[in-house]
Amino acid sequence: MTTSGPQASKVASLRAMAFLRSTSGRRVRKKLLLWIIFGVAFALMPVVLSFLNAATRGNAVGYDDLVGRGELLLIAAAVSAATAGDLIAAKTSLESTRIILVGLNLVLACMASLWFGGIASANWDKVVVDHGFISYGSTLMLIFSLVSGGASVVVANLRSS
Repeated sequence: MTTSGPQASKVASLRAMAFLRSTSGRRVRKKLLLWIIFGVAFALMPVVLSFLNAATRGNAVGYDDLVGRGELLLIAAAVSAATAGDLIAAKTSLESTRIILVGLNLVLACMASLWFGGIASANWDKVVVDHGFISYGSTLMLIFSLVSGGASVVVANLRSS
């Protein structure tokens, strides 16, 4: 007998809570927390410190000023490439999902790297670029990389029972 609607949602929530309390769930939570602290927070630190330094000097700092040169693309590329590497080496119970996430992470890493290279080249050649578009697009790229990276950390740490 299968359930549907609110009942199915409740069953799924109960299964998720049971998993999170299990030994496997605790291991996955620990790995995800370590990734967030050391892989993400430390990667974002230069951007945060740049804002704090500018604000300390009394400079008005807009979001486009802060990340409009593509800084977030470097972070997105690093996050995506690192999680792809972790997934390639992982033995997981979700092999198809692992393959999809490896591919997605590699595509995101390549896109972010190539886009940053284009921005850097344009700046070097003194070509005017749209810093607003860069800050918006690089923020989206970082969000995609973080979602894909977080999912990758979870999948990499799910073992066959």
